[in-house]
Amino acid sequence: MELHRARAERATLQQQLISVVAELAYQRAAHALMADIAVSGGGEEAATRALHELTGLPALVEDRFGRLKSWSGPGLPNPYPEPDPVRQNDMLRRVRARTRLVRSVPARMSSRS
Repeated sequence: MELHRARAERATLQQQLISVVAELAYQRAAHALMADIAVSGGGEEAATRALHELTGLPALVEDRFGRLKSWSGPGLPNPYPEPDPVRQNDMLRRVRARTRLVRSVPARMSSRS
């Protein structure tokens, strides 16, 4: 019974290890890609294109006031919505408080698919 429990625990730990290794490989690839963009001077266009390719999601760069600077992927609103300063400041505050990536869909775009 104890051997069976130990084998089951080992199998669980192996699956966790495989997941962690896969996540680290993805993070390493993303970091390497962004470092290459930074070194090459690719700028916002290259960064949004790379993020879109990595995630499959639309990616964008706005200035600190919420004005579009770069977009990659489907669904670009035309015309691009005017920024809402209150929502922009709230989003920037939330992003500063996080240590991980943050996905934000502004209310001005969330109804568009």
